[in-house]
Amino acid sequence: MSEDNVFAGRTGLVTGGGNGIGKAITAALLERGSNVVVLEISPENAEAAAAELPGGERLTFVQDSVSVRVDVEEG
Repeated sequence: MSEDNVFAGRTGLVTGGGNGIGKAITAALLERGSNVVVLEISPENAEAAAAELPGGERLTFVQDSVSVRVDVEEG
């Protein structure tokens, strides 16, 4: 298996994936064929990133934060 498709068909979880480094990681995983679930606390960041990133059905945003215990327990 080549390095380019090692993520194909797998699912990644990215926290803070609506901007900055998290968004770049999300884009890289999508480019390599991964499904991506993004935890993003800001609905505005999630909406903007969803419009920019070419993930289609492979990209899912969830409004949660790993720093909020109840979000983790209920998520």
